[in-house]
Amino acid sequence: MWKLGKMAMVSALALSFTSTAVKAQDKTAYVNLMAVLEGTAEGKATVAKLKKEGKAKEDEFKQRMSVLQAKYQQFQSRAKMMKEEKAAAQMQQLQKEEQELKILAMQYQNEFQKKQADALSQFQQKVANVIEAVAKREGVRWVFRQEVLLYGPPGMDLTSQVIREYDKRFKTKGGSRKKGK
Repeated sequence: MWKLGKMAMVSALALSFTSTAVKAQDKTAYVNLMAVLEGTAEGKATVAKLKKEGKAKEDEFKQRMSVLQAKYQQFQSRAKMMKEEKAAAQMQQLQKEEQELKILAMQYQNEFQKKQADALSQFQQKVANVIEAVAKREGVRWVFRQEVLLYGPPGMDLTSQVIREYDKRFKTKGGSRKKGK
């Protein structure tokens, strides 16, 4: 009985040492992906390009909307002097143009969202490789997105290291992306 208890105690101690060794190897860290996007040269360029394109489409839409509003105002000032059939036809034409403008706005929004998703997807694929390299170099087995953590010690934040490594690997010159190394 004593031997059985002693073996159980030795087994429990061996398991606790093994468990501690495994825990030491399972070092975890986290990365703030939005900070990586905003902190890398390529990420800043990508965000700036998307904002510029979005602003251009928004300006174009506003200009078209102003033209339509001017047409409505012109119609309202002249509608009382028009024959009923002509007024109805012009109103129908204005409503058609307004509907087309709404459709155009949705198309612009969809195009922008697709461009944004494509750009971010390409960026994230590159970032994943950089995160893996930094994690291996730092002896980290698990890397989580900071956005899903409730708490993480500052010493386990790899964000700045990922930004530096990313900029080192992927240098941008004149908008073209070149892989360094």
